[in-house]
Amino acid sequence: MGEIYARRALGLEKPRIALLSNGEEEGKGNQTIRDAAEMLQALDINFVGNVEPKDIMWGNADVVVADGFIGNIFAKTFEASGTYISNIIRDELRRNVLTMLGALLSQSAFKRVRKRVDT
Repeated sequence: MGEIYARRALGLEKPRIALLSNGEEEGKGNQTIRDAAEMLQALDINFVGNVEPKDIMWGNADVVVADGFIGNIFAKTFEASGTYISNIIRDELRRNVLTMLGALLSQSAFKRVRKRVDT
């Protein structure tokens, strides 16, 4: 399903499909992950193997497959991390007049960052 979405909605000819695991090496993960990797390898898709959460951030896969439990934990952690970092930056930029001026001058850069993160 993710592969079809990536092709049709994102226009990717051959999307890179990966499996979220605790290590990039083949054979990593619990039995469910190892079984899923075996099934994904048997499909006619561009399966690139296991990825760790850090690999998702760097764009090493177009579609990441995860079980519902781990995928949900990853999504919530990623969202909370973004909110946490945004709050820290906002608080620091409001610290004094000089940092507020710096924030005003950096507004276009912050908009570009937000656009990149939201895609």
